Amino acid sequence: MNLLGKIFTVLIFIMSLVFMSFAVAVYSTHKNWRELVLLTSEEAHKAGKPLGLKWQLENAKKLQEELENQLTKLKGELDAEKAARQNDVSKLKTELAEMKQTNKTLEEAIKEVTIEKNKATQTLGEVTALNKKLSDDTSDLWQKWMEAKKERDEISSRLTTATVQLRQAEGELARLKDKLRQVSDQYADALGVLQLFGLNPDPDYYKVAAVQGLVTAVRANGLVEISIGSDDGLRKGGILRVIRADGSMYLGQIEVLETQPDRAVCRIVPGSQQGAIQPGDKVRSDLSDVLTSAN
Repeated sequence: MNLLGKIFTVLIFIMSLVFMSFAVAVYSTHKNWRELVLLTSEEAHKAGKPLGLKWQLENAKKLQEELENQLTKLKGELDAEKAARQNDVSKLKTELAEMKQTNKTLEEAIKEVTIEKNKATQTLGEVTALNKKLSDDTSDLWQKWMEAKKERDEISSRLTTATVQLRQAEGELARLKDKLRQVSDQYADALGVLQLFGLNPDPDYYKVAAVQGLVTAVRANGLVEISIGSDDGLRKGGILRVIRADGSMYLGQIEVLETQPDRAVCRIVPGSQQGAIQPGDKVRSDLSDVLTSAN
């Protein structure tokens, strides 16, 4: 082998080393993308590697679905809690009215007992004066004095009974005042709960007359004029339902913007319209619509 052959042999050996180095570097940085995406939980546990991206995504979707179900459940519980609080407020108001009526009755009874006590005191004074007079009279008047004393004893007994009844009534009045104070505190707490949930504490706010009328005109800007107004019990912010004149189709909801005695101007509630509203269609309201609007 001549010198040139030896040179080429050395060059080939050097290039082989270089290419081998490149091959080792490429192999060390190689990733199995199929394994990274599709590796199952059992395979990942055996290989000591993370779960495949596909299964991680499915687990994340399942977790999201569970969280959404929990959110829906919590919303339902919140609505039930609101309804329970409204019922509690109604019961407390009823109890308060009953306590006021009972308090009024007791006050009248105390007034009557007081009048009886004053009469008895006056009678006792008269009997005492008569007793002194009879003591100074002769023996002929002794029998009359004994009868007067007996009458005085009876009046004293009635006075004692009336005094006991008065004390009992005063104790009952004090107890009822404490009860009224407790009910007032509970009523204040209930009002605080209503304000916390953004509810109107005025019961008259939820009293809406069931009205029925007709659509008289439909404006181009989405406003609707109807044939009923404030004289019929409508007020600003009320919600009405619109149905076709023959009752064949539910058309949507409208909100009262402006009222006059015999007419009102409304707007179509966004997202509620299910058909074209036209003159002659019927409108009506009920309590469920008003409660929905208030909430």
